[in-house]
Amino acid sequence: STNSVGFNIGGDVAFPLGERLALFADVRVFGGGETDTALVFDRMLSENVVQSSLADIEAFLDLAPLRLDPGFTRVLAGLRWRPW
Repeated sequence: STNSVGFNIGGDVAFPLGERLALFADVRVFGGGETDTALVFDRMLSENVVQSSLADIEAFLDLAPLRLDPGFTRVLAGLRWRPW
C-alpha cells in the first residue's frame, strides 16, 4: 500500500455557433505520485489445471518491479447541442 497526494485541474471553453449549438474544448490534468512496486503472487486460482508450482512460475516470469503512475492528461473537443 502506498499513499501519495495528487491534483486535478482543468477547464473548458465554448464558442457559440448559434442559439442551441456551441463548439467546445476541455482540458483536464490529473497528477499523482509515482511509485515502484513488485508483483507478488500469493495464491493460484487454477491449481487443478496448472501443473507447475507458484514458485516455479514466478521464477520463470522473472518480473521486474512495476512503476505505477496514475497521472494523465485529457483533451476533448466537440459540438455541444442543447435540444430546447
